[in-house]
Amino acid sequence: MSSTLANQPLSKLLSSLRLSTTTSSTFLGPQTSLALRRSHQTTARTKRALRIRPHPSHVLRTADAPATATTTTTSSSSSSSGSSSALDEVLLFHGTDGSSSSAYVPPALRPVAEKKYHLSKDDVTEIRRRRWEDPETATIRNLAKEFDCSMKFVQIATQVPESYKEKLADGTRRMKATWGPRKLKAREDRKVRKQMLFHGEL
Repeated sequence: MSSTLANQPLSKLLSSLRLSTTTSSTFLGPQTSLALRRSHQTTARTKRALRIRPHPSHVLRTADAPATATTTTTSSSSSSSGSSSALDEVLLFHGTDGSSSSAYVPPALRPVAEKKYHLSKDDVTEIRRRRWEDPETATIRNLAKEFDCSMKFVQIATQVPESYKEKLADGTRRMKATWGPRKLKAREDRKVRKQMLFHGEL
């Protein structure tokens, strides 16, 4: 039989091989023939495809040199007498004397109001009268804006009737009646933490 195959031309052998492959795929069905084929997605290639380098923004790099703003000197003798430490240069405006007058102070969040002391005795009396007679309209904010003074001063210098205090307390009680147990417990915990902070326990 081997001699017979050797005597046949190559074209006949290829045609017979193609015919046998087509017959087997037809007999097994399309799904089975596809399953018998080798896929290019092997285990090694899948691992190699998933081995992606991280983005440069996710890589944490150590600084080459320490920051001078956060590095303190161990002793004053280690630095030369003609040079000042980096910390002094950051914290001081001019010079290296380290005096409190030249210490750097960060800017204020709000402009500091200048104390005027312009209210007279009659003005204070008028503020107290209006606050006592009509606390609904003559609020602390309105009086402070009208007489050009601080709200703290109006709050200290004036008083309101007991009926107005009861009205405010009643409104607070109605508001607290709508709170749930979690909010009530959170308020109580906040009061406890505030007292602990005042006593230096936190």
